[in-house]
Amino acid sequence: MITGLIVATVGALMMAVGLTNQAETNMTWADGLRTFSTTERNVSLGRVDRLVVNTSDYDVTVRRGNDRQVHVQGPSNRPVTVKQSGGTVRIASHVRGWIQLGIGTMTEHITVTLPANTHLSALTANLGDGNLDLDVPMTVASTTIALDDGRLTTKEFTTQSGRITLNDGGANLTDTKLRNTSLQSDDGGVTVTNSTLTGGRYHTDDGRMEFTNTRFRNVVSVRAEDGSITMASPQTDGYVLSAEDGGVSLFGKHNESSITHKAEAANRVEAHASDGHVTVK
Repeated sequence: MITGLIVATVGALMMAVGLTNQAETNMTWADGLRTFSTTERNVSLGRVDRLVVNTSDYDVTVRRGNDRQVHVQGPSNRPVTVKQSGGTVRIASHVRGWIQLGIGTMTEHITVTLPANTHLSALTANLGDGNLDLDVPMTVASTTIALDDGRLTTKEFTTQSGRITLNDGGANLTDTKLRNTSLQSDDGGVTVTNSTLTGGRYHTDDGRMEFTNTRFRNVVSVRAEDGSITMASPQTDGYVLSAEDGGVSLFGKHNESSITHKAEAANRVEAHASDGHVTVK
């Protein structure tokens, strides 16, 4: 009963404070009840060679612009630190308070502004449930991205090697060049458009994989466990296609289990679906 009264009282206070401040204030409990609100600030950057982002639930956008800077907007109980040492920039969020109640939605967004055609030696991003949007023409030597429920979006992004892990989130890759990259998605779908994949493996458990106007160079492995694979207007020399419980179609030629065309070609795509279809059209 006491616990119920405390929760009810806290909820009433939270609603009153939230309504008074037009849903700009929330509440947290850490050795006592406290309120927290949205904060916003800019941090200027010098030359950037390596970007490391470790945040929880923040959406992160990397965009083009003339000024190198980080813009942070989020709740005061989840402060973000931005530190630069030489060419290495580290961005991290920290949580204060173990019970958080709120009314409305508070913005949690980090925007990194970099000049177009930026070259980085490394990009590392671990965002928890946040989304990652790479919306700037940039080239990265080594990329490591880990998202839980968030979605990865890239445009004019190039990496020489990479490891991308998406639990329940998906990916939307446009005008992207990935070399020797591993992309693993559990429940999210993957869409690749007007891009070039050189080597690497692209696997999903329960999601669909769709490739449109995509170049496959060297040997590219594509696999879907419970989803289907669709390739529209692909550019490659060979195909090794197979499916266990679904059918296979290569430019109008259908088969229940497998189809191959120039299976030993240096440039080829090897696609397999366990419970779905593989379609090349």
